Amino acid sequence: MRRRQSTRPAAAAGGSEAHHFLQQQPARGDIEEIEGTPADEDSETALAHRALQLVRETLDDRTWEAFRRTVLCEEPAAEVAADLGMTAKAVRQAKYRVLCRLRDLLSDR
Repeated sequence: MRRRQSTRPAAAAGGSEAHHFLQQQPARGDIEEIEGTPADEDSETALAHRALQLVRETLDDRTWEAFRRTVLCEEPAAEVAADLGMTAKAVRQAKYRVLCRLRDLLSDR
């Protein structure tokens, strides 16, 4: 007997946990300005900033900007979408993809 596949989307990797972790980090300027981390920064903050740098290097500018503005600047997806010439759904998908990459990078696998 075959089981019917769920039509509900899987929970977002990273989801609330990754978002909460990012929100706990001190505000910094654009990630491109971060060349290194100051010696007095704690290791979790340094790790978060390094992970953001690594993920940023793999993304196109529009995907990064959608993520940065919705997560780091807490702007509504609809507003970001209008500014970037994207749909709100595409902005949310970009955010999801970046959070997945961050979670994979920061996981203890």
